[in-house]
Amino acid sequence: MTGGAEADPTAPDDEELVFPGLPTTKLALIEVESYTALSNLETFHQIDLAHWHDQVDDGRVRSAAFVTDEEIEILEGLGVHIEDVSDLPTPEEAEDEFLGSIEQTEIEDLISRQQAEQRELELKMQALQTTSATSYSTAFLRSAAAADLELAAVPPPVDDTEFLRVLRADTFTNYSGNFLSIEVRSLFDDTTSANARDDRMEISYEEDGETTTRTLNVFSDAGQYIYHRVSRPVLVRGGTLPDTVEVRLFERLRDAEGELTGEEELLEELVVPTSTWAPYDEIGYPEGFQYGFVPGYLDSVDSTNAITLLHEQYPELTDLVELPNQTNGYQRKAMLAYVATNGTPGESTVNVESLDWGHEGGNQITFEILDTGVAGQDLGVVRDTAGSGNNQRQIVRVTPATDGDGVVTSTAAEVIAAINASDEVNDLVRAFTYRGSEGGGVVPTLGQQNLSDHLNAPTHKIDRGPRDVYMLRIGAHRDGSKTGVFAYSQEHAREWVTPVVAVETATRLLRNYGTDPLTTELVDNLDIFIIPTVNRDGTDYSRYDNTTQRRNLTRYCDELYSDVNARNAWGVDLNRNFARYSLFDGYSGASTSCVSDVFAGPNELSEPEAQNSVWVVEQNPNIRFSMNIHTHGGYFMWAPGTYRTPGRIPAPRPDLGVEEFFFEASETILGRIAEHRGTVIEPGRTGPIIDVLYSAAGNSADHFWYDGLEEGRPVFGWSFEAGANVYTGQGNTGWVSPGGFFPTFMDEGWNQSMEFANGIYGMLEVALEFEQDDQAPTTRPNVRGDVNYDGAADVFFASDEPATVHYTTDGTTPTTDSPTVQRWGHDTHPTGGARDSAEPISLDETTTLKWFGVDVAGNEEAVRELTVYIDEEPPFVADACTDVAPLQFPDVTGGRHADNIRCIGGLGISQGNTDGEYMPGSDVRRDQMATFIANMLRVAGVQLPASPDDAFGDDGGHHELAINQLAELGIVQGRSEGVYAPGRAVTREQMTSFLVNSLEYILDEELAAEASAFTDIAASRHFENIEIAAHLGITQGTTPTTFGPGQNVRRDQMGSFIKRSLDVLAADGYVLTPVR
Repeated sequence: MTGGAEADPTAPDDEELVFPGLPTTKLALIEVESYTALSNLETFHQIDLAHWHDQVDDGRVRSAAFVTDEEIEILEGLGVHIEDVSDLPTPEEAEDEFLGSIEQTEIEDLISRQQAEQRELELKMQALQTTSATSYSTAFLRSAAAADLELAAVPPPVDDTEFLRVLRADTFTNYSGNFLSIEVRSLFDDTTSANARDDRMEISYEEDGETTTRTLNVFSDAGQYIYHRVSRPVLVRGGTLPDTVEVRLFERLRDAEGELTGEEELLEELVVPTSTWAPYDEIGYPEGFQYGFVPGYLDSVDSTNAITLLHEQYPELTDLVELPNQTNGYQRKAMLAYVATNGTPGESTVNVESLDWGHEGGNQITFEILDTGVAGQDLGVVRDTAGSGNNQRQIVRVTPATDGDGVVTSTAAEVIAAINASDEVNDLVRAFTYRGSEGGGVVPTLGQQNLSDHLNAPTHKIDRGPRDVYMLRIGAHRDGSKTGVFAYSQEHAREWVTPVVAVETATRLLRNYGTDPLTTELVDNLDIFIIPTVNRDGTDYSRYDNTTQRRNLTRYCDELYSDVNARNAWGVDLNRNFARYSLFDGYSGASTSCVSDVFAGPNELSEPEAQNSVWVVEQNPNIRFSMNIHTHGGYFMWAPGTYRTPGRIPAPRPDLGVEEFFFEASETILGRIAEHRGTVIEPGRTGPIIDVLYSAAGNSADHFWYDGLEEGRPVFGWSFEAGANVYTGQGNTGWVSPGGFFPTFMDEGWNQSMEFANGIYGMLEVALEFEQDDQAPTTRPNVRGDVNYDGAADVFFASDEPATVHYTTDGTTPTTDSPTVQRWGHDTHPTGGARDSAEPISLDETTTLKWFGVDVAGNEEAVRELTVYIDEEPPFVADACTDVAPLQFPDVTGGRHADNIRCIGGLGISQGNTDGEYMPGSDVRRDQMATFIANMLRVAGVQLPASPDDAFGDDGGHHELAINQLAELGIVQGRSEGVYAPGRAVTREQMTSFLVNSLEYILDEELAAEASAFTDIAASRHFENIEIAAHLGITQGTTPTTFGPGQNVRRDQMGSFIKRSLDVLAADGYVLTPVR
């Protein structure tokens, strides 16, 4: 079913759109009908949006806009509801928030106070939180604990849900309470308007001992239904987070005329487990960790000086890199609109502009139209000078034509033509009419007025003209051998918090190096690139001239918008100037208008600032992670960042496994953010840019991801939006206000900087794990090879880490060119399966399924194989664990070996240590191995000698009996005469001999070897036993062609070795009996 969008008064029409082009002085909280209407305000009406959005309960959208009084009238004329209007700080009023006005001792006092508050907050949040273990969604290819799923916890053989797609069901705890967030897609109706839809969705959950029911809101974008959701996370009362949520979908019934009757019929209902969102450790910082280094906001000189000083202090750990492209400059032509100060620019206005930059002489020009009172005078233009030396001014004097009474008759057009034709002054200035007018009005005579570039930054600090941009490179090994991480901030000038985040991060990394273990590991093993201020010119303009400046200062406007009143609307949005899926490729979210705050520039990568960022990544191919730091709104996002309209056709989405990596890594990063003061970035504000914010054609994160993808080294690029919503714990949502671009530094600004510097640390931790990852993923399907499935089976996979699963169903061996498990609806649903989970491999006949997983680091799992029997009895497959009650160990929570460990525990082969722990990551010692093998023999019914001879002189202790029993049976011989070496670790090759010797003793036969695919065992003295173990399926190798004979065996791996050996016995008919 489909439906159209309601009429939108913000949509463009054929009338000329109004652009006041005056300095914005106010912040308006506004409310519009939809996200489409919000985008129209920005794209077609040049309304400067703050890019903080918030959906309210009826589907309408709230946002913030920087406006003039004239633009408030325009908004009201468009039907936009204006909720509140406040004055913006002027540069003079904001001066106390910048570096130099705040003492470092004030920051130290703030830290001391906050440390006490953090301890109190930690206790409060611990009291709020209840355990809600991350659950395996019926559709997500989840990681971590999901790899060790009990079969009952994975999806059923056939997923028979018809209309409901549960995308997310998350709970979290922040500083003000417990919250629930849920997203569910309806397949019954895709109408964008909630009132026009033929369905309604609601949820129920338990809070404070009662059942709460809420209707979910419709989220639509660009004329397309996306999903239902709670508009904001809802506050859960009573201190207990719900473990499950009931979701119900109702059909709204219509009469014969198609009108809604007010009655409903239940279509479908599901019970959904919730997951803990972005879990984090304790609030606060490790003992001795240094932080809080930046006492105030920074202009571009401050941020450059900060990283320069860090380089001087830590030359052995840093490089200061001058980027190749200078900015176009903190510079403007000197300008004047010659019009009465209380008049409205129009037909009589003469715009005059210097040909030289203001600082290069333009500011020394004076213009006047002089009324001489002489009758019958011809129009004339002369050049004069006044003053001398540095105070000399060039004067452009116009004497207008007059009639017989001496009344001025020259029009603006005539004066402009005379100026531009005058050889005396046309090498000094140019003149033009106001905003395309005919210039038919008679010019005023207002006396002398000075031209000005209107730049107010102090000249002793802020140089005029093009400037260099610098980057700090941090790392113990800055030679490209380590994984690179690129953090860059202040593409948008008015985002004052962002360079503080960058400088704070850099300073933490260097000041804590050698004392803080995590910091030291990060610097030793990563190559870190930080640009604190990408947009130097715009940054200083925002600081000293126009607080709300977003773009750089480059003017591409023709005369229509080149007048002095338009000066605050010039510049290119650097985060729309990149070259992948840009406006110039037909994608949405940028503008061709030179006065739009999302102006993409005249062409891709036209701006030196964007060229610099691309240069960093291209020159350093080891960069695999990036963070584009922005404010505000509390968003955390990645590719795709743009779509085409109509149809909302996105740039290609990452594979499902890659998107799972984005989500899982994001939770690590967001958990770090929360550890400062309990700020939790909402699940609904985390995800691909287009799914949680808007379309942003030509953004930098997309450029790095897609450009790298083509070259086989994608850059996992995130975009922060610091300044999360502020919660109070009051009302239904606990929400109060957005964080803002210009928060008071000592209150909100410092806290935002600290928590998002934590977030950069989190990204570095993710990159470190990537750098050190040499382990292939382990994947597991939800189906078995010993079950006859009735009619069909839907195959899903779980993995111990995010992975892309390649598979075949025709019996051939899969490769990286084989099909992959994708998100549901990726090629069938209008949303492309946005935020959805895995689409099953649907089988309707007996099929041999072959597959392997690949993680984002490129580690490939060995090809695995399973025959799924449908309407056909499978052959008997021996399983030693059938009917064995598994023993649960508190430290065995997941991983590929978990089931096998619990099985041998249930059989009594291992009982764990005195605390009941299994210690899966520990190496197996030779004395422990003897006890494990002795218990395995007992399980198989072997009667062990009660009083064996003492075979070794170095084996006293708990395991001595088992060692001597195995020696008497001939299973072990020791390392030399009388020496067992009980404390030495068991290697993989030795393990095979332990097990093969045991099996041959039990079976009373010599086992035959067959050639394996292992290429690294020829020199092993255990060669034959390794070949036997491989043939019997006891070992699968470390890769398809390597065994790793000399590697130590961990206790978790040993569990699988023993379990597979027991499978051999079970297949031979042995009855296995648990022992104690």
